[in-house]
Amino acid sequence: FNMVVGFAVQAAIASTVGISTLGDDFQLAWSIVTFGSVVFMTLVSSLLVPHMQQSSGRAAALGGLWLVPAFGILLSAGQLAFALIFVNRAELQDMLLLSSPCIFLASIASVGQAIAYIQRRFAVAAFGAVANGCGVFVWLAVRGSINEVDGAQLGMALTVGYLLQLTA
Repeated sequence: FNMVVGFAVQAAIASTVGISTLGDDFQLAWSIVTFGSVVFMTLVSSLLVPHMQQSSGRAAALGGLWLVPAFGILLSAGQLAFALIFVNRAELQDMLLLSSPCIFLASIASVGQAIAYIQRRFAVAAFGAVANGCGVFVWLAVRGSINEVDGAQLGMALTVGYLLQLTA
């Protein structure tokens, strides 16, 4: 279901921005945000779940996990710095600035996803990604901008998606 939602969102954005500088800018911003979030989502099964289960036999040991959101803050700050220092196109800069919280939000969501896996609530763990895609699509639709998007709207849509993923 996540792949269907992701395809629908990508298709809607692609049909709106087409082959354009805005489309290229969105793909760059999307790639940066996705790279950061994939770092944390990969940590779920390889690091977070094993760490959270090993301490004193408890089901969810949270000690030391403050490093996860701290690293998320660092990567989000890196995105901000990149946008402010190296980007000179307004649309791309708007997208990168407004989507900069995404990696931090993904870092926090990864801890929640690990807890869901530990509690064997696999549907809940998987629903975050679906919520993310729905959030992007709904933000653009509610804003009435699915046919007229700009960098700020696309950047904010990404952040809304990751905010919904965190709350899912």
